[in-house]
Amino acid sequence: LNDMGFMQIADVIKQKNSVYYFVNKQVSIFRTYNATLSESNNWDFGMRYLSSNANISAYLEFLNKWAVNASISYITPSLDTRILRGGSAMMLPNVWDENLYARTDPSAKLCFELSTELSNSGCGSARYYSVQPSLKYTPINTLKLSASFNYSVNRNDLQYITTINSENEQKYILGKIDQQTLGITFRVDYNITPELSIQYYGSPFATVGKYSDFKSVTNPKASNYTDRFSGLASTLNGNNAYEVSENSNNYNFGNPNFDFSQFRSNLVFRWEYRPGSQFYLVWSQDRTAFSQPGSQNLNDGMSSIKGIFPNNILLAKFNYWFSI
Repeated sequence: LNDMGFMQIADVIKQKNSVYYFVNKQVSIFRTYNATLSESNNWDFGMRYLSSNANISAYLEFLNKWAVNASISYITPSLDTRILRGGSAMMLPNVWDENLYARTDPSAKLCFELSTELSNSGCGSARYYSVQPSLKYTPINTLKLSASFNYSVNRNDLQYITTINSENEQKYILGKIDQQTLGITFRVDYNITPELSIQYYGSPFATVGKYSDFKSVTNPKASNYTDRFSGLASTLNGNNAYEVSENSNNYNFGNPNFDFSQFRSNLVFRWEYRPGSQFYLVWSQDRTAFSQPGSQNLNDGMSSIKGIFPNNILLAKFNYWFSI
């Protein structure tokens, strides 16, 4: 269970072993460093084997407080019980995942961070890449400015589309998704006095997904990757739906392409007018647009945010501390 009491994943038994090695004193050019080696195995509650994972990571912090963290993970071919959304479990190819994080001195007035991730799945079935640079600037002790930028590209040949009930048979349709995502986050924290502060958060975000290469799952647990599904000859009609003719069996499903754009911001004024008693004034704005099927590219998605009608919320909160 997470903090809200909602269980995201059930029916999993996990075994994990980890070995840590760390040095928390100065050695040569390093202020501290550590390394981790771990492995894990997963089964469902019927003791059916699902997957295994191996990970190795290293963290190096230099004398000038700059640091680098790198990790690489390998996931064996796995039995995914969720990919078909209630259908049979399906075998998925192996996955290599690499992460790199670097930062400058966090105690300096100007701090730069960079995070990257690269993931590749076997049989060329999926590829994911993301990069996130961020900057933090503290010109004076009472003022902190920060900004981060995130860009990711996701291509997955086995993205779930829909389930079709055709001739009393459930057909599970997958497709290739090409998705791009861009997000920017700004933060300002200004403590005018210990009792008076202003905080601002703003984040424009856009993602677009385009689908192609639709396929029907035929033998989800076949040992050969290409035997697990068969390609579909689909035609997009005037109603923005794909029509499929498969062995004299005709059916259709909606165009799954999508655009999603959003801007969220919060401005918070806090005043502690007496010890333990505070007054808050908050202005929150949300601009959200979703369309399916979508036709925009990523740049259009970010540019369209300013034209979205905003939803504004003004909140005042007052509390008083009673001493007994």
